[in-house]
Order: sequence, then C-alpha cells, then structure tokens
Amino acid sequence: MSELVLTVYLVPRTFFAALNSCDVWDHTSQKFILGHMIRILSSKMDLILLSVHSTRHLSLRLGWFLDIAMLIARENIKDWEDLFEYSEGLGVARILKVCVLVAS
Repeated sequence: MSELVLTVYLVPRTFFAALNSCDVWDHTSQKFILGHMIRILSSKMDLILLSVHSTRHLSLRLGWFLDIAMLIARENIKDWEDLFEYSEGLGVARILKVCVLVAS
C-alpha cells in the first residue's frame, strides 16, 4: 500500500525581508523626552516593521491588525504610493498591502 504525504506551508520556511539597520535608522527622528534624546521611528517605517513583524508571527493575533489600524488612523498617512514603492524596494510590499487591507 502506498501513502502520499502532502505538506503545505502557509509561509516560506525561510522568511526574509531585505531590511537592515541602515534602513531603519534612516527613518528616525530625534525627540527630547524627560531629559533624554530619543530616536523615534517614522510612521512609514513603523508601519512596515509592524506589518513584517506580525507576518513573522503568522498574524495569529488580531491585536497585530488592531495596532496597524490604530497606527494608520493616528498618523493619517497620505502618501500611500510612496510608502508602497519604498516597501517594494525592501521586498515587503505584498506583506504591507495585505496587513493594511486586513487592518482596514
């Protein structure tokens, strides 16, 4: 008797996003908070990192999408075309678009 085993992966076994520390640091600003200079992510990079991070966890928690929806509402992102173009260069455009779609 023969047996056929079918394995389906929902995400690639080796998930890779072309993000490096330079990409992240280039999208920060500095704010003086409680006597300390703090680096803060731009809303563009924050949204990208949150989307990629949620995908690495297989987006199993609805809280990830709530966080993305709240970030979009709070930051009032206007230049979506620029955001998606930038994310395309990082190789995460599809991840970003799916997360934004589900969050909205």
